Amino acid sequence: AVGAIDGRVTRNTQSIEKNSKAIAANTRTLQQHSARLDSQQRQINENHKEMKRAAAQSAALTGLFQPYSVGKFNATAAVGGYSDQQALAVGVGYRFNEQTAAKAGVAFSDGDASWNVGVNFEF
Repeated sequence: AVGAIDGRVTRNTQSIEKNSKAIAANTRTLQQHSARLDSQQRQINENHKEMKRAAAQSAALTGLFQPYSVGKFNATAAVGGYSDQQALAVGVGYRFNEQTAAKAGVAFSDGDASWNVGVNFEF
């Protein structure tokens, strides 16, 4: 009877050691997953902020004026915002004749820049 109990104690001790190692391995795996999830959340947050900066830049570029008078050069500036982000845009343009004009602009927000160049033909 004592020998049978000793055998069960030995098997249980081995099972406990095996389970302890498995628990430790699972704990390490969970810590690695947690670190990756934290990294992904930081990237999502940065992407969200970048999207808001881009929307603010787009709003600022939209506010730049097209040159109206033939033979005239214009310089224009505008601000734009989206959510908690703001942007400043500056641009230039020239109307060549009644049918043709061109303009270019650049917008800045938190060190990022976006730009546009356009030509207008009227018929």
